[in-house]
Amino acid sequence: QTAKCDTSPGSYSGSLVHFSCPLNAESLPKWTAESFGVSGDQLFSTNAVKIAQRVEMYQCVEDVHTKTFKQGDRTVEEKSYTYHKEWRATWVDTARFKAWEVDAARRSLDNGCGVNFKGNPSFSIESNTLQAATLAVGQYDLTRF
Repeated sequence: QTAKCDTSPGSYSGSLVHFSCPLNAESLPKWTAESFGVSGDQLFSTNAVKIAQRVEMYQCVEDVHTKTFKQGDRTVEEKSYTYHKEWRATWVDTARFKAWEVDAARRSLDNGCGVNFKGNPSFSIESNTLQAATLAVGQYDLTRF
């Protein structure tokens, strides 16, 4: 059964219905950069039911390479470290890098992330998803769905 947009939902109580109606204005709030806690002179502005902001930062990352070999009767494990920059959605804690303790790792850090590299800065903003408080179509309140 096809429901009309201006008909009371009670008219179809207990029935499976189909409807195609425009979203009500309150279901399309205006979102801006300020909605995500970012100040700026109108970086963007849009109306939407739901909006997501994905934040990534280009940062230095450590890779650990482990090589295991036999030396006489013993098994020896040797670790080496390489560094490169890549986009990441989560902050990489550079305080744990071996480059601060191991000379060979420090040289690798200088090559991969720069001679003057001191650490990744913290994220100043975060990823977030926002959605309208209500979702209404014609006479139908779909918020709980």
